[in-house]
Amino acid sequence: MDAWAFLQELMRIPHRGSTTPEEARAARWLKEKLEAMGAEVEVIPFRAPSDTLYRGPALVALLMALALALSALWPALRWGGLLLCLVLLSLLVGELQGSLTWDLDRILPKGGSQNVLARFGKGSPAFILMAHYDTQKGSWLFHPRLKKGLRPLFLGVYLLFFAAPLLLLWGEPWALTAEAFLLLTAGLSFLQAAFTGRPVPGANDNGSGTALALSLAETLKDEGPGPFWVVLTGAEEVGERGAKAFLRQFAEELSEKPPLINLDNLGAGGMRLLEREGALWPLRYPRSLRRLAQMVAEEAGVSLRPLPSLLLPTDGLPFLAQKWPALTFCATLPSGEIPHYHHESDILEHVDGELLRREETFLLALLRRLGRG
Repeated sequence: MDAWAFLQELMRIPHRGSTTPEEARAARWLKEKLEAMGAEVEVIPFRAPSDTLYRGPALVALLMALALALSALWPALRWGGLLLCLVLLSLLVGELQGSLTWDLDRILPKGGSQNVLARFGKGSPAFILMAHYDTQKGSWLFHPRLKKGLRPLFLGVYLLFFAAPLLLLWGEPWALTAEAFLLLTAGLSFLQAAFTGRPVPGANDNGSGTALALSLAETLKDEGPGPFWVVLTGAEEVGERGAKAFLRQFAEELSEKPPLINLDNLGAGGMRLLEREGALWPLRYPRSLRRLAQMVAEEAGVSLRPLPSLLLPTDGLPFLAQKWPALTFCATLPSGEIPHYHHESDILEHVDGELLRREETFLLALLRRLGRG
């Protein structure tokens, strides 16, 4: 089967929302497909929030607003409010920069998710092929008419978060009250999105990457480029929780850090090579691997343009935070926008089957090169 055929089958599941029964159903389907290829397959459960994109900022904003309001009314509570704001900020920083241990898991409720790990061949893998199979909640925030305002919106909310402890140190009641009002407004807006959002079908994000991973594995399994692993992660859309769980479990076993190839949003537009991740400070993908990818693309006659960054992180971020050699491939419009991103229009009909075939040709060549060392 090629990637398009795998994607058609996968899309029979209505959505694969993080920590939902549909996500677990998709994991069982993936296990069956990988076992049919002769791989040794595990479905590895872990705990993850059902939502961080909406509930995370909402909870942080509401708690900070409470701390500021109480401090404005009773100045004696200022130092307690400052401590709460600093703890919340540290959790947010860990979340934005891919920490394995210090993130919004500390304050958000969690449910069950799972990774699907397939080992092809015996011994340490020559490379790891990763793609997430879960889908994000779509909401009014990602309506096509509002897309251009998303980056400024997130930046504005983060600035409000970082301003809170500074204003607490200043201590002026009017400033604390104004900041509390702004944070309360932001928190309620994100909370409303959390409760009205519904998981999208996810044909491009990330059925495309998952289908490519399956198709690549089926082709490579008989070629013997060296042992390799395929890791299909759950709960990526809630802060790379599947990638983090994988690293916590297997980092010691994989102490030699084989290259990671991460596939995400490859179904429409033009193929891109992500250069860096991290919302607060940049974590760059290794230059040596990026050069190798560009060289293989030129040899294969495939267009592979660099992409400076994305609005939200991918599963590559926790690996970069652990100084792991990795690459992330995606596809975007010339503007850098991912088509139908986190929207109900992310359906099979909007995936470019010919693009998937071109990407598969290139990725096969790259993985064969990595397999030979």
